[in-house]
Amino acid sequence: MKIVRSLALVVSLLLIWVVGCEVADPGSPYGNQPPTTILSRAPLDGDTVNHYIELRWAGNDVDGTIQGFRIFIDGVEITFTQITDTLIAFSSTADGLPTSHTFSVIAVDDDNAADPSPPQRQFYTTNEAPAVEWGEGTVPSGAEVGYGFRMVLKGLDDNRSLMWFSLSVADDQSWSEWSQDSIFYLGDTSLDLYPDGVNVVSNEDLSDGEVTIYARVQDAGGAMSEAISRTVNVASGYRPAMNPVVTGAYGSEEFYPDGSVYRRNNVETQISFAASAEAYYGQIQAYRYEDADGWSEWTSTPSLAFTDISTGQYPFKFTARDIAGVLADTIEFEIRIVEQQLTSQILLIDETRDGNGNPGSPTDEAVDAFYHALLQGRDYVDIDYASRPGGVPYVSPYDLGESGLVIWHGDDRSDVKLGDNTDVLTAYLNKGGRLILSGWDVLAAFNADGADTLIFANGSFAYDKLRIFEGYYNRTRSMTGIEGVGDLPSITIDPDKLPNSFNGTIDRVWVFTQRGECSVTGVLTVNNPEENPLSGKTASFIYDQSFRVLVFGAPLFFFKESEVVPLMDALVDRMLAGL
Repeated sequence: MKIVRSLALVVSLLLIWVVGCEVADPGSPYGNQPPTTILSRAPLDGDTVNHYIELRWAGNDVDGTIQGFRIFIDGVEITFTQITDTLIAFSSTADGLPTSHTFSVIAVDDDNAADPSPPQRQFYTTNEAPAVEWGEGTVPSGAEVGYGFRMVLKGLDDNRSLMWFSLSVADDQSWSEWSQDSIFYLGDTSLDLYPDGVNVVSNEDLSDGEVTIYARVQDAGGAMSEAISRTVNVASGYRPAMNPVVTGAYGSEEFYPDGSVYRRNNVETQISFAASAEAYYGQIQAYRYEDADGWSEWTSTPSLAFTDISTGQYPFKFTARDIAGVLADTIEFEIRIVEQQLTSQILLIDETRDGNGNPGSPTDEAVDAFYHALLQGRDYVDIDYASRPGGVPYVSPYDLGESGLVIWHGDDRSDVKLGDNTDVLTAYLNKGGRLILSGWDVLAAFNADGADTLIFANGSFAYDKLRIFEGYYNRTRSMTGIEGVGDLPSITIDPDKLPNSFNGTIDRVWVFTQRGECSVTGVLTVNNPEENPLSGKTASFIYDQSFRVLVFGAPLFFFKESEVVPLMDALVDRMLAGL
């Protein structure tokens, strides 16, 4: 490392505060008159002051303008300037003994005439050595680190002064260049894209094992602190870790976690990713990504943006490197821009999770078999929450794919998934998709308080999309079936699917007051119709105008399969008509 020692006067500290004054030339017929100069702020002759002081001056020219000022320190001209004040750090010993200096300023007019009697002050400056300590964000003493980490310095000085910092690695002799930036990265100096305000010191002197880092500070008067040190344990083999969560925004929307979203025109797509080297006190230095065109250039920004991406799938890989140049593993994320294609394909979504231990709770396998029998001979795919990785609670536009009809079987209200999916179902229905909904306590997703009566308002998913105005909960174990309306067949509870204690009936059933544009397809039948005010109320209905929705107030699974098959054949054909 290059050794820099600077005890000379620091001329580069001049700070421009006030622009020099100008006086208009009155056009005098006499010869040019020289300007005059005054020192408006400066130590008096013989004063003893701090080494870092403010000086102010001014000039006047009776027959012209002031062009600028010649500045002299200790008899040496150091600059010509138009400023009229500055902060200057005068050299001074660090032992507090006074050091003599002179300061003079000469005004020069627009005819290059100089003040023949410029002001000059002789004074003494004093200084004491500053101190340095490790700042917040520095690697802790004894930390296990890789081959790139951060050291932060903090200068302490009782004298008002600017300060410069320096670092030395593995000994107290090979000091880095002085810098006013107090943050140091030990890393690979051949890398680009380091942030501004950071000193990058080569890590070539690091080796596995204990390494001691030294630091010092120097003030504007040339006084230097004692060195401090910190020892860390360096080890090879550390690598940055990519954050597995990649986020994306599609205009005002967010991507679903699987990267899918419905396509819209003229929308900007944004992707953000991240990495961390915190486990070994490292710092991420740059990022890049791979797309169909190959790997991008390294960048300091872990994000990218595209405008108006067409329908399709776009796989990406992301990686990062730390300040030692060590690469992270890559992670993958695929953007899936979906244009909903409505075909006669059916998507079965089954929430069954092998019950909750209660009598009558069906197994996932039994529910799957039931719906497969209903859909036999039809083109269908399924999403089974029981086997969905990580218990993912959402259905995405990519999941919906080309399905023109979704059959959703809801499970027990304790973990109902429908409420997590109203946004995607709204978009799907708006694009002309169809939905059949049945299950235990089918309105549980909209009934946080467990009320027996629900009234839905305009703007809610239940009102706008399911077309329900009111719902009524039948808590008594009394439902025996759904009586078909018109030419639709009736269906009855299958006692073989229930414990004997159920007596061929079920509870947790909803009946509805549907909106006027809907058609009733079935009404509730119970074993005690005279005592149950919900008897004969709407237990299933269909809305098949601009989009088509069919809602059952009870899980179809508990009805006799032989009766449900013809009912569903009639209703599914009606739902798929026009696709």
